[in-house]
Amino acid sequence: GGLGMLAHPLVLGVSGLLLLVEFFADKIPVVDSVWDLFQSVLRIPAGAALAASVFAADSTTMAMAAALMGGTLAATSQAAKTTT
Repeated sequence: GGLGMLAHPLVLGVSGLLLLVEFFADKIPVVDSVWDLFQSVLRIPAGAALAASVFAADSTTMAMAAALMGGTLAATSQAAKTTT
């Protein structure tokens, strides 16, 4: 229930647009650098928010723990992507 917002047509449209940017960003050096910076800033809070929204109905404590774990997992994956 907490992730129902991800099925909204506007969210799906923006996701498709960002997918196109991701596909073409690697081909243009300046766009690639800006895109990587954007992803580094956005990925960690987005991972925390998505994880928290899954468990938000259960309890505040569970939502906070999920946000911490989701943010940590997103930070780890971003660090792995950045270092490769």
